[in-house]
Amino acid sequence: MESEKKIGEQELRLLDRGRLEVNCVSDVIRFDEDSAVMQTERGLLTVEGAELHVRVLSPETGSVVIDGRIDGIYYGDETENVKKGLLSRLFH
Repeated sequence: MESEKKIGEQELRLLDRGRLEVNCVSDVIRFDEDSAVMQTERGLLTVEGAELHVRVLSPETGSVVIDGRIDGIYYGDETENVKKGLLSRLFH
């Protein structure tokens, strides 16, 4: 019998749309003032907003804390995020 990798519980905590705390992050794929794309145990997580800054980035614990104006948080696959990023740059 194969052993399955146990996925930890993912927790997102949004405080007043100004601070987002995320756990179970394995990689930050892209980050700038307007968006962040992170690989988590539950899939790709995209955060959109303005004046975003990474306050905490801990590879040891998988914790990320982002400050700024949080406008949107969503999960998707890599293809969706890349398409959205390219299209939003072309039409804005």
